[in-house]
Amino acid sequence: MKLINSQKNEVRKKIIYTILFIILILILFLGLYKINSESLWEDELYTSEFAQENVSTIISGESDFMNPPTYVLFIHFWTYVFGSSQLALRLPSVIFGILAAITIFLLAKKLYDEETGLLAVLFFGTAEFFVFYMQEARSYTLLLFISVLSNYLFIRYLKEKNNLLSLLYALVTLIGLYVHYFMVFIVLLQDVFFVIKYKNFKASFKKWFFSQAIIAILFSFLFFKSILPKMILEDSSVISWIANPNLISVENLFNVFVGNFKIYFIGIIFLILVLSLFLFNLFDKKLRKFMLSDEDLFLLLYLFVPLIAVFIISQFKPIWMPRYLIIIFPAVVLIITRTILTFKAFTLRIGLIIIILLGNFIALDQMYSQQDKSDLRSAVSYIMGEYEKNQLIIAYWFPQSHFNYYATQNLSNDLVYQGKINSEGYPSELDAKVAGRGVFYIVCLTYRCNALEGKVRELNQSFKLMNTMDFKDVRVEKYEKIYVVDKTQADPIQLPLKAFALSSENIGNNSIHFYWTNDTAKIKFRVPENRYVLYFEMMGTPPAPIKLDIVVNNLSYEFVLNDSLEIWHNDSVDIGLISNETNFLQFTFSEDAFSLWKNGTVRFDRNAFIRNVTLALEGK
Repeated sequence: MKLINSQKNEVRKKIIYTILFIILILILFLGLYKINSESLWEDELYTSEFAQENVSTIISGESDFMNPPTYVLFIHFWTYVFGSSQLALRLPSVIFGILAAITIFLLAKKLYDEETGLLAVLFFGTAEFFVFYMQEARSYTLLLFISVLSNYLFIRYLKEKNNLLSLLYALVTLIGLYVHYFMVFIVLLQDVFFVIKYKNFKASFKKWFFSQAIIAILFSFLFFKSILPKMILEDSSVISWIANPNLISVENLFNVFVGNFKIYFIGIIFLILVLSLFLFNLFDKKLRKFMLSDEDLFLLLYLFVPLIAVFIISQFKPIWMPRYLIIIFPAVVLIITRTILTFKAFTLRIGLIIIILLGNFIALDQMYSQQDKSDLRSAVSYIMGEYEKNQLIIAYWFPQSHFNYYATQNLSNDLVYQGKINSEGYPSELDAKVAGRGVFYIVCLTYRCNALEGKVRELNQSFKLMNTMDFKDVRVEKYEKIYVVDKTQADPIQLPLKAFALSSENIGNNSIHFYWTNDTAKIKFRVPENRYVLYFEMMGTPPAPIKLDIVVNNLSYEFVLNDSLEIWHNDSVDIGLISNETNFLQFTFSEDAFSLWKNGTVRFDRNAFIRNVTLALEGK
């Protein structure tokens, strides 16, 4: 009989772990499906940026002082091996998500049984909230994995009284604190549970106190020495964008947990319903009281201790963010699972399971079909598709590294300018940046573009907004320099040198300087329709000849200086009828020449110069 029971247990065990394996494959598929469909958003790009720092900078918290260094340190070594592509950056979150699912199974099995574990993993792994962060290059699934593992080892230690488990618990919890500060609330939950159940675990108090002391000492070394001074003393406004939470915030949190459906109060209604059913099943009608087991108590504390603590603290220093509260999501899933499994009616169980899974997959379908992250990738791709040499890109509120992540060429600091609306000297600073450029682009978060638009209007260099492209939460504006002359302007028309777009930094106080072959100076202009003659002055440095090619709209001309190079020469060309539409004029230096003597001094350097470019009416 014992042999038969043993064989049945083995078969049952194989079935359970086979089902678990299938569920984990499903979770892996959901995590990888369309993982590259959206651009990295701002926080993910910071992950990539911070991971490029050296190890000492990462550990010191100099680059990312808002978060402990463990996750970025891991990504640093990960990208060293696997590169920093979108897939490479996001793949660790998928891996940690799978590990989190496994640890939830282990925790549920330890608290209750294997059936609870299987159903909890199924609900957990198909939840839109979880899959969303499994596809994000941030520390949230690592935090989730470590926090659940810490709780699992905590429960095992209390039940088994094993010293090795105590050490493992302390190590995992310490790592969790170095992953994210919200791990503190998991430790708080464990301490509250231990205090409430102190009589049951009195014999383990000394070991428990010792492990907590070790965790506190080793964590406080980094927290008080490096991170806390920077976060509070140096810049207390870094989290000012987080609002103080209220009851609506709590409802929104649980709405996000259950699938982010656009139905008012569905989150809080669902939570109240589930908790009511959970507590109802714990009520003993004969004894007329709640029969709350240690496991059920732990589950309720798992949900409410971090939730209430974060809510209270946020009234003074806002830290309430749904993604940070991912630490209580396993508690929500386990409470739902236990509530369903306490019903005796099999058909009711199956019906509730189908309803929850159906809701999960509807929410997943919405997530996969809509764009949630800021689409910087498409914005940069658009710019690079039109980009020409020496054009300026203003990455407004985007660090240059974020822009260059998606740029097809690595642009220098001179070409990607991170505009700061509140800096002194702005827009005069911007005015200096756009000097000598015919086109510049602004890429900005959509809601911040309006603040910059007024500053662009102040530029006194004839720039016109030529095109606007809107992507998800990101706007690209293309400005082009067009010199406009109205009918009242006197004849002849002076074309200002600052209105020319130059191929290199070759504009002086009163002339344009051509250094290299194919150096260009071009201008787009609008004048009253008439017949015009182009006048300009030209000179150069030996050796002769000095050649300039001139293009006016579709007509080409060549000018050559063969003698008296170093004095100004007056030149002109009859360019005929010019319409009142946008017209185009370009000077191109045809042929540079440069030589050095043996001692390294310059033997000769052929250059060209132009000034006083004017348009005069024909016959005047």
